[in-house]
Amino acid sequence: MVRKLHSLARRFGLLTSTIAMIGCERPFIELRPPDIEVLSPDLDVVQTERTITLQIRATSLNEVESVLMNGLPMTQESSDGIFAIDVKLGRGVTSLRIQAIGSRGTMRSDTLEVVFLPGESDIAEIRLPAPRGGHTATRLLNGDLLVIGGSELPTRPAVGEALLFSAASLSSSPETISTGTPRMEHTATRLPNGNVLIIGGSTVAEPTLIEQLVETVELYQTGLGKILAVPVAGDPVRRSGHTTVLFPVRRNGQVEVFLYLYGGFGDVAYRPVPRMGIRADLRVFQFRNDSLVAVGPTFGPFIEAIADHAVAAIRLPVGSDADYLFGGAYFAAEDNFDTFAFESNFSTVTGIRIDDLDPMSQPRTGHAAGRMVDGEVIIFGGRTFGRTTAMGSIEVYYSSVKRFFPFRPDVSMLQERWGHTVTNWDGDRILLLGGFGFAGAGLTNSEWFVVEPRRQ
Repeated sequence: MVRKLHSLARRFGLLTSTIAMIGCERPFIELRPPDIEVLSPDLDVVQTERTITLQIRATSLNEVESVLMNGLPMTQESSDGIFAIDVKLGRGVTSLRIQAIGSRGTMRSDTLEVVFLPGESDIAEIRLPAPRGGHTATRLLNGDLLVIGGSELPTRPAVGEALLFSAASLSSSPETISTGTPRMEHTATRLPNGNVLIIGGSTVAEPTLIEQLVETVELYQTGLGKILAVPVAGDPVRRSGHTTVLFPVRRNGQVEVFLYLYGGFGDVAYRPVPRMGIRADLRVFQFRNDSLVAVGPTFGPFIEAIADHAVAAIRLPVGSDADYLFGGAYFAAEDNFDTFAFESNFSTVTGIRIDDLDPMSQPRTGHAAGRMVDGEVIIFGGRTFGRTTAMGSIEVYYSSVKRFFPFRPDVSMLQERWGHTVTNWDGDRILLLGGFGFAGAGLTNSEWFVVEPRRQ
């Protein structure tokens, strides 16, 4: 009897092993969530149509049962996992949450960022009396436009004059105002009282000597209609191709005016022997009693050596806090360049904070940037290696997602240019003026970039 039981046990074991072996021959299907791929449109670029047809492919080893967009079912268009839905976009960034659900309960979620900004370029009526690039253009409190300095060609010396265009008639000839010092690649900052402070610059487009840097600081006084020299307390300003950020601070019922000068070509040594280079400092000044007073330089691991970059406000100064976007590139050769982009927060409470960003969609220098009413920062033109190139491409930056989005090639500037100016005119219009084109040709023309106003 025992022997028979053992025999049965052996037979049962053999049967169990056989079943197990047969089971192992069945295909093993891994439970994986579906993969999501955007087919159209290209979401890396700015959308200019309010309604888009979003088309994605959802694939899996298992069957994909459904795909949702912000909780709404997408229509399956083919058996190979293509789903589509029409999406109405609002101006700016729209977030779309995609959920692909497999037949065995698996699910994958992804969030897509879509930018809609309907904009186009148009001819502007303002025209410079002579070609000019490397100048500044500042909107005054009364709406007039003050154009200062610049040169006719990158190879020619800077001019010592300013032009005042009346807002009432932009096509009329401007008033000419003499400046004490010819300069280009400087900055011109409108102060809270409406006057314009002119800092730095050089007498040539590519300064190689300390003597080519402009140390004199000047002030355009709106009440007098004149440009006068301003005393400087501390080491002189020796930089060109830099940026200046205005940071007004209200204390005890008074507005204190601070200015932050960043980067540029200039004196990187001062003592004992001045030496030209690209500056890697953020220097702070205070403008008080009609004088510019050096408060001190700010150094740190976040300070990069940059020049010919652009800066624009992301969030205008409110109280003691403001956010700015810096971006550009430095070209050592056509195929040898460094790009940079970062947000900088200026605060009297926490100091200065730098947040590095992924670079712009195209490396560029000598470009210009302007802020729209909703806080978008739009970047226009520029050049690459050498001063005979020029770009006509446009891209926009959204701080909410920390990304640059280029416009398609059919939405571009009317004229490729660098060394031009960008001035926000009336909320949804930006004026591009002058600059240099291909082969360094000086430009006299201007253009508008117009964005469709936000619908209520």
